[in-house]
Amino acid sequence: MSKEKGITLIALVITIIVLLVLAGVTISMLSGDNGILTNATRAKYATELAQYKEELEIYKANKLLENIDFDEESLFSAENSLEYNTKTDEENGNIYDVISSLKGSHFAGKLEVIKGELLLNSQDKTEVKVAQSVGIEVNPYEIIDGVLISSDGNLLLMDSSGTLRLPETVSEIDEGAFANLEGLKTIIIPGTVKRIETSAFAYNSTLETVIMEDGVEYIGSRAFQQCPNLQTVQMPNSVNTMGTQAFYYDRKLSNINISTGLDKISAHCFVQTNIKNIEIPAGIQRIEGYAFEKCSNLESIKISETVTYISDTAFTQSPNLKDVIIDENNKNFYYSDGFLLGNNRKNIVLILQEAIKNNTLVIPDTVTTLGQDQIKIYSQIQTIEIPASVDTINARFITNSISAVIIDKNNSTYETYQDGIYTKDGKKIVRYYGDSESVTIKDGVEIIQEYAFFDARVKITNVVLPNSLKTIEGQVFYREYIEELSIGG
Repeated sequence: MSKEKGITLIALVITIIVLLVLAGVTISMLSGDNGILTNATRAKYATELAQYKEELEIYKANKLLENIDFDEESLFSAENSLEYNTKTDEENGNIYDVISSLKGSHFAGKLEVIKGELLLNSQDKTEVKVAQSVGIEVNPYEIIDGVLISSDGNLLLMDSSGTLRLPETVSEIDEGAFANLEGLKTIIIPGTVKRIETSAFAYNSTLETVIMEDGVEYIGSRAFQQCPNLQTVQMPNSVNTMGTQAFYYDRKLSNINISTGLDKISAHCFVQTNIKNIEIPAGIQRIEGYAFEKCSNLESIKISETVTYISDTAFTQSPNLKDVIIDENNKNFYYSDGFLLGNNRKNIVLILQEAIKNNTLVIPDTVTTLGQDQIKIYSQIQTIEIPASVDTINARFITNSISAVIIDKNNSTYETYQDGIYTKDGKKIVRYYGDSESVTIKDGVEIIQEYAFFDARVKITNVVLPNSLKTIEGQVFYREYIEELSIGG
């Protein structure tokens, strides 16, 4: 009896093993790479995609019959767009107007028409293989969760004219995605793209035109920095953030509309661009430091009623600026005789060439602060007259062209002594503007202010410091050739 039971148990085990093997074979036949179900899915996909491709060809043929000038390479279409060269302004549409059977399909939202050809956006291996088998291109972009990553394939869809329209599946252009590339001349960024990240197009040597469609919200720092051939930027009013140095050193940029959705223009944003006229739109409240520095062709600025703050370096070193227009409802700024003043006329925002008379600059008698680099470009200024109201002088306001500084005798903060500006209590030297290579600092001075001898009129070689000295601030002798420092003045 025990022998028979043992044989029965072995038989049961063998039977189970055979059934498992048969089940595995059956599952493999059904769902493996060459399984029945997989092949059935492929056949279904192939039939669908072939049908969509045929519908597209019929659509293009009909458009050519309607208008002989229709160019099939101009046809772009996706979930929310339809564009082609003969399309009227009144006409709207999307990809379902091109391929009606696509609506509700498994492939809805995955297909686009780019340059007149179907393009599949998919990471599914089966879909990719089937699309390739029926002659449909697969999106060459590396897109992860809507983010377009930097890749060698990012220019593969660029047409012969150098124009590239991004697919609507992109919601964000990642850092450096198009940086340091050649060949791209025009980029069309659809409104589905919400963010253009840091340095996304930086150092792109051939880029000439940027078209951002309504919906784009964020332009990151240095996004278009140093694109030497960039000339035109179309910015929608949906843009609400623009980072520092966004268009820094784009020397040919002359045509740009600034979004009304912004609340500020960030620091160094348009340095050394070719902009001729600037209109700050309503909505913007702040213009940060060096925003339009060294814009040599800049001639006019129009300031809207919403602007409340402009840095005193925002428009520095723009020598051809002649006209400043302030909205009549803006009471935060005042312009007269070449001076743009803010904060109850106490600080200088901008000095135009008009303010210089006979090589002399006379500071208005309401001003309290003289800021950094505000007259750096005006080498013709030889004399500065400082009123009694001034109580703060940045050493770099006094440039190396100035040979005379006249301070009102009623000024309670500053005075001059032997070609130097000192505080009236004698404890600080603010700026040396003389032409002697040897300088003896006045006895009693405890502090040498930052930049006090910076970029002086001559190369100072010898400085005698007073016994009273306690502090030498930063970059005091920057760009000088000091051979000897001695104490005992």
